[in-house]
Amino acid sequence: MAEFNYLGTWNDSFRILEDLLRYPGIRAYVDQPYANEHPPSFTVLTDEIKEQLRRWDRVFLFGDYSTYPPLLHPRENGPQAGMFFLSPIRGGPHLGFDLAKEQMLDGKLTLFPGGLQSQPWYMVEPDHFEDATPELRTAYFDLQKVMKRHLTRYKESAWMGKEALRRFESGEVHGRPFVLDNIAKYDAKQKAKLSQAIENVRAGISRKNTKKTAAARTSRPPR
Repeated sequence: MAEFNYLGTWNDSFRILEDLLRYPGIRAYVDQPYANEHPPSFTVLTDEIKEQLRRWDRVFLFGDYSTYPPLLHPRENGPQAGMFFLSPIRGGPHLGFDLAKEQMLDGKLTLFPGGLQSQPWYMVEPDHFEDATPELRTAYFDLQKVMKRHLTRYKESAWMGKEALRRFESGEVHGRPFVLDNIAKYDAKQKAKLSQAIENVRAGISRKNTKKTAAARTSRPPR
């Protein structure tokens, strides 16, 4: 998994996303529940979509580097049962983009991190995995360069949006200490968490296929 994190305000993140959407062939999907398996994409950041993102602060970026459409999975129980969801590892290949933002925490306006992510492999069709392609890796580094046009390095510990840095240094907003002081540890924790989720998916599919094979063998008539 490759990941590039930053701290920013909503305005910083909207400016970054607007610039990312100028990348040739790119289209974005809001990471939110959908009523069916065919979510709408967007290529222009409108005020309506900004309001959506203030609630659902992640998008998935598909483009010419994607050989498959989004692959949604249904929620089987709970209050959102029957709804369909996007995933960091399903469809594509694609990139994830979490929007950094400022929110209240313990009575203080606080900066929360966002970032760009790619995965080592993707479930592009049910039970079918493919490795990340060279085209996806190229897009990841291209888009990282786009992001850095809007960011400033803060004391070698984090990348920060220009508005976020100004408001942080003036004391208007606060930074989460574990992000500002040890961004590498935060990255490692996020990578480990997602890597475990990926392995759980692969293990589940492996077990399912093993059961299918065993059932097929026991159902064969004797020769």
